[in-house]
Amino acid sequence: MTDLATYHHHRSHTADALAACSGPRLTSNPISAATSLVAQVSHIIRTQRRPGETKALDYGCGNGTMTDTFAQALDGQALGVDPSLPLIREADTTPNAHFLHAPAGSVPAPSRSFDLVIVSLVLGGLNGARLGHAVAEIMRVLKRDGLLILIEATGERTSNTHWTQRSAAQYQALFPNVGLNQASTFDASADHLTLLAGREGAGAGLRN
Repeated sequence: MTDLATYHHHRSHTADALAACSGPRLTSNPISAATSLVAQVSHIIRTQRRPGETKALDYGCGNGTMTDTFAQALDGQALGVDPSLPLIREADTTPNAHFLHAPAGSVPAPSRSFDLVIVSLVLGGLNGARLGHAVAEIMRVLKRDGLLILIEATGERTSNTHWTQRSAAQYQALFPNVGLNQASTFDASADHLTLLAGREGAGAGLRN
């Protein structure tokens, strides 16, 4: 089992159900801030989408809880991918969303395939070559001028074996060709979450 597969195995079997994948972490928490974050992502998608933009990728979708919501906000289709095969097997296909296994984080799609890529609470679980590969894959499949949305924990909690705390600026630096701006910040459970959004090739990110 690879290191990445080991991480996702832990993620799907951890005692903390909210850590299993991005969807449950955001939607199973009754705190209103978490609900507001999901609503804010949908708001950005609806208001920033351009004519003809209909294809979304939910990178690291877990069991796909939010993938259909993102597709509906775009008024299009969404593909959810995750390196964890057990989580993908739990995902329910809908008319707007379907799911594929992404071994080692490699997206089973051609380059420049997606108008929108959403990455929710994924990159904090990666380091080194695995992080570099994920970033490269995200940029490979994002269309020129495509919209990238990141949700990551950016608080001051101590990093551990399975999670690395980074600042919003560090996430912005991972995507120098995308004008990522902080759209919102939320406190959900013990996490301080930051929502960043921007377009590939943009000199400045998107604002509310």
